[in-house]
Amino acid sequence: GLCNFVRKARAERHKLEGEQLDNFVQEKFRSVCKGEKVNKHGDTIFHLEWIHEGKAMCRQSYSFLFDIPKNRFDKCSFAMKSAGVKRLSSINHKTWKDDKVHDFTFTETEVLFKENLLDLKVIDESWVQAALSPSAEAQQYCIVWFQTYFNKFGDRAPNRYETYLLITAKRNVYHQYVEQFNRQCRAIVTESVFSNLWNTIFPRYINRPWCDIPGKCDCCYEIDTQRRSAQDFETQEQLKVAHHLHRGGMFNLERLRYKARCAEAIESNNLLRPTVMSLIIDGMDQNHCKIPYLGGQNTFKSPLTQHITGVKEHGVGLTLFRNFNNITKGADLTIYCVLKKLKNFKSRHGYYPEKLFLQVDGGSENANQYLLAALELLVVKRCCRDVYYTRLPTGHTHEDIDAAFAVIWSCFCTDPCETLQNYKNRIEDDFRMTSLHAIIEDVLVIPNYQVLLGPCITKGFARMHKEINTQHQWRFFAVPVDPMFPLGCKTTFRAYSADQVVEFVKKPKGQCMSKVGRYTGLEPVTLFVRWYPSALCDPNRVGVEG
Repeated sequence: GLCNFVRKARAERHKLEGEQLDNFVQEKFRSVCKGEKVNKHGDTIFHLEWIHEGKAMCRQSYSFLFDIPKNRFDKCSFAMKSAGVKRLSSINHKTWKDDKVHDFTFTETEVLFKENLLDLKVIDESWVQAALSPSAEAQQYCIVWFQTYFNKFGDRAPNRYETYLLITAKRNVYHQYVEQFNRQCRAIVTESVFSNLWNTIFPRYINRPWCDIPGKCDCCYEIDTQRRSAQDFETQEQLKVAHHLHRGGMFNLERLRYKARCAEAIESNNLLRPTVMSLIIDGMDQNHCKIPYLGGQNTFKSPLTQHITGVKEHGVGLTLFRNFNNITKGADLTIYCVLKKLKNFKSRHGYYPEKLFLQVDGGSENANQYLLAALELLVVKRCCRDVYYTRLPTGHTHEDIDAAFAVIWSCFCTDPCETLQNYKNRIEDDFRMTSLHAIIEDVLVIPNYQVLLGPCITKGFARMHKEINTQHQWRFFAVPVDPMFPLGCKTTFRAYSADQVVEFVKKPKGQCMSKVGRYTGLEPVTLFVRWYPSALCDPNRVGVEG
């Protein structure tokens, strides 16, 4: 009965994407919203009852029922707050006694401008802010301060309407405002008025959530550290510029190159004779793979630990290789997964792909010399003629396969699972509701590839995945057998997959030439990425590349 209840609910949401999915989520959110009120701080509070067909449940269960990600509900709630927040003048007459009561919210005002100014395609946001601004002088100066602060500290992503600020509380921002105005002996507004001005006039400027704290990327960490300590607006402005350069000149650029490789494989799959294969490999968090899983209400003292390695073949589907404590996570397991996917390709088409793209992260099971040796062996044996091994920059490895792991976790985050077979069946059933086909394969024994490949590996490659020596892309391609390439395979590598990138060099501010460097000490430098070994690298192989 429960399975039928879930299937019936998910049938409504099946194959909805983009704007259709947004409309579906808004409709469901309105159905559970039984009212709203504005508290003394000016925040809109919704009264929500998560009920479907007379059955009450928690928010997580409701999200699971319709296969709606949590962030979709958060965005819908934020949009409704922007449209539903009332002016403080209708709540606190003492604070807003000089203001005229406005009947329009931020979103409604924006719509009015768009509907009536037909000669403009884009409405200036400052017009909406001015229409909602109070007439009291102290509050108008506060609004000007907001505009300056948000322009300096805000970080607007190209695919979002919202502008994200530093990871901080509104009260801390208010203290910065008070400190600056007190130094200038200017009138200030109370904290409640400050909060309501923010919520009413600047509803799309929100604090960055805690999970967005920079991780392993040295550049992002340095920028974030300086953002927290810098006091002047000019430095903050240049830090925002530095992050924008880092985004466009490094990690988003590398992501676009990855998507280009995926697109090449997907387009090849649509041909009568596909010749390109693209794989991305990653491991799932082991804390989400324990059996039995008893939900959030209880724990099992001695659970069986599974390890799931996901391999997504672009344009085909997802294979989840499941193993247990009898197999150690490492290079052997990764090599096994790659070879098994190649075998599946041959089973479908009767031949191996001519070109293979392999995308991995920097984990020790992926970034090692044994996997590189196995890829080279594929070319030597002419299973493939061209193999690309690529890593994304450290700290920016979150990619499409992580979204698949999120679907897996949503299967069990609220419901218990007691057996291995039940774990497998529920994952495969849940993926049938999505556009991604997924299967689970149990791995019980694998060959020891390291013993086979170890004696054949040239010394000197041990640190090719460490710190400054890291090479993010390797290429192995077939060449005619000759004295310089006795195995018929040429191996080359380079620092990044793009032809040129922007790196930041940390220097004393006085030695920096750029404006960004003079304020932050981070000097942007263009790096022209070349393939190595070049024709001049080895004196014993002058004029020979690779």
